[in-house]
Amino acid sequence: MMLEGTLAQLVLQNFHLHKTSQALFNCETCKKNDQSLLFNSKAQVLPSDEFQQKIQEQAEQKEAEVAQKVKNAELRGIRKDVLAAVEQEWLKIKQDYDMNVKA
Repeated sequence: MMLEGTLAQLVLQNFHLHKTSQALFNCETCKKNDQSLLFNSKAQVLPSDEFQQKIQEQAEQKEAEVAQKVKNAELRGIRKDVLAAVEQEWLKIKQDYDMNVKA
């Protein structure tokens, strides 16, 4: 009797775990569509001018995000080049040291 109760509790916990995992996965992978971003997921009545302004702001925000991604990619490339140069310098120092120790 006690074993059946424990098993039932484990089954319910497993269902809850799967439901929570699925909800978390959907939150992490789901992209918000333009309408939900434009209206903050709320019903709104906007005059034409405000609507155009919201669309323009959204476009500018997307452009800024793309520009930031490009800038970050350039910085990663620069950092990679600097680290490669430091590694080359380290290898040279290490070789010089090994030659001095052997001599």
